[in-house]
Amino acid sequence: SASYENLRSGEYVLFQFNGMDPSYSIEAYVEMIHHISETLKMQAILLPIGYVHEDLNCLKLIQENDTEHRIQLIEEKISVLQMTAVLANAGYFIGTSLHGNLISYLYNVPSIAIDRWHLTKIHGLFQWIGREGAIATNISEIPEKLTELMPGSMDNSRLSELQELVKTHFDLLFEELEKENPNHFAVRQYKKYKLAAGKTA
Repeated sequence: SASYENLRSGEYVLFQFNGMDPSYSIEAYVEMIHHISETLKMQAILLPIGYVHEDLNCLKLIQENDTEHRIQLIEEKISVLQMTAVLANAGYFIGTSLHGNLISYLYNVPSIAIDRWHLTKIHGLFQWIGREGAIATNISEIPEKLTELMPGSMDNSRLSELQELVKTHFDLLFEELEKENPNHFAVRQYKKYKLAAGKTA
């Protein structure tokens, strides 16, 4: 198992799946991850994002079938903040998670959404940010999609707009929480975060 604390910024590619596509064998998943890792010259890391979904079971199965032991799994349950840090410092993110893809975009990390179910929420997000080409409907499409994400090929024209929307959302959320409970731990922590962000701005 990998520890999130030992990951080197920009030197790993994150993979996340919340279920296996029955059209592909587990060996095909392992082979695809090895191929991407070799192409990018980055460490392959498996990150469960949806603990209530099948992420961990699915990713454990992939790691167990990696006979070359080149794929590492973050098996420990980590906080949302720690998970965000892992995503923000990745070289690339490839996964089914809407939140994983959204956080990657917010931190300017190239990502590929795997969407074999043609979900409206995935397509809506990627259409809004102008990156419909970064959606793969199956794992065999990932290597081709990856070439479209190489440095200099990403359209980040809506990045600052989305970052501002997310910031406004959290500001409003914590304002409401503060009205109900001014001494709430989360409110105090958010104020500290805002103060620190202001100092580094």
